[in-house]
Amino acid sequence: MKRSLTLIIPCYNEADQIGASFAEIEDYLAAKDDIYVNFVDDKSTDDTPEIIRNLISGSTYKEKITLIQNPRNIGKGGAILAGLKEANTEYICFTDADLAYQLVNVDNFMEHLSPNVLLVANRPHRDSTCLIKPRLLGVVFMRHLMSRAFNALVGLILFQDINDVQAGFKMGAIEDFRDLTSRTSKLGFSFDMEFLYIAKRSGLELRGLPVTYRYTTNKSSVNFFSDSVRMFFDLIDIKIRSLMGRYE
Repeated sequence: MKRSLTLIIPCYNEADQIGASFAEIEDYLAAKDDIYVNFVDDKSTDDTPEIIRNLISGSTYKEKITLIQNPRNIGKGGAILAGLKEANTEYICFTDADLAYQLVNVDNFMEHLSPNVLLVANRPHRDSTCLIKPRLLGVVFMRHLMSRAFNALVGLILFQDINDVQAGFKMGAIEDFRDLTSRTSKLGFSFDMEFLYIAKRSGLELRGLPVTYRYTTNKSSVNFFSDSVRMFFDLIDIKIRSLMGRYE
């Protein structure tokens, strides 16, 4: 049975790599009838929206690709909400603009779609595949250590169902996405954590699946120190909100 899906791709200052991602997306869409793409520019300060607009205008698949522009920089969560608002498919998947999670994962995840289930990329899964440029091994190792430490904190304070809460690839039914995002308060990098916690509190099954992902650049919009501190305080805030019944 064919299932329609919208791929939501938040973008912020992606001018140097969005062309390569767009080419991969076009190749992917060539064999797909019911897949759509919503690029959401989160008020980039470079030429990202202009580049995407020009790429869409010259694309064979322009009817399936949409550019949405936020009037101000809101954050990843805000970009996902904007992309979700313009989606009209049965299912939603969001992923990163650099396509670190390769598009083959979309097909693999769609095979596991079922009612009341939210599918989440699980990078530490024993069947996951990671492609790394040798020069990035040190950076990736540090990211891995910080990710493990943060996920351990999430497990202690919030929930233990998923051990990779910050993975940027998640898929589920559009009705579930709309319900969950209507109750989120975090629109930055803590969006994923709160999104999953609300899903768990709502009775959805959080199912981690292996993924194929890659590190080809050390570019990141994440500041290890400041964003880690902010996410820690967001973690505490989510716990307090939960104790106060804000997610009921």
